[in-house]
Amino acid sequence: MPTILAIAAHPDDIEYVMAGTLLQLQARGWHVHYFNLSSGNCGSLEMDADTTARVRLAEAQASAALLGAAFYPPISHDLELAYEIPLLQQVLAVVRETNPAMVLTHSPVDYMEDHMVAARLAVTAATMIGNSGSRQQWQRATGNSDKQQAMATTAAAVTAKAVMAG
Repeated sequence: MPTILAIAAHPDDIEYVMAGTLLQLQARGWHVHYFNLSSGNCGSLEMDADTTARVRLAEAQASAALLGAAFYPPISHDLELAYEIPLLQQVLAVVRETNPAMVLTHSPVDYMEDHMVAARLAVTAATMIGNSGSRQQWQRATGNSDKQQAMATTAAAVTAKAVMAG
C-alpha cells in the first residue's frame, strides 16, 4: 500500500488543511503519517505555554488516532521553526522512515512564517530522499511514469517560484 505523510507547522494545521485528503486516501488503503513540527505552545490566550503544549500534543495524538495515522512528535516550539540543518535532519529522518509516495504540507507562500518554514523543510526533505522506492511507489499509486513525475515536479517548482516572485 502507498504511504502519505502530512507535515504541518502546528497542531490543528493538518486537521484544517489536509485531513479530508488523508481520510479519503486512508479509505483507499493508504498508510497515513501525521507530523506537526511545532508543539503548539503559543496556541492559547488562556493557558501558559507549557500547559498549552501538553494540551495541543494530546489533541494532535487524538486527531492522528482518528485518522488512523502514525504519529510523530513535534521537534520545535511555535515561532522557533527555522530552515536550519538540525531541524532539516529531523524532518528528513521521518521522511526516510516513512518513505512516502506523497507528502502534504503548507503552501510555500503563507501568512505565517512557521507555515512557510514547515513547507521548506518538508519539500527539501522529500526532495532529498528521491530514492527509487519512492518513485516506484508514487508510480503505482498514481499510474504516472518517471517522465510525468519529473514534469509535475518541474511544474510545481516553476509555479512555486512564480508565486514567490510576486
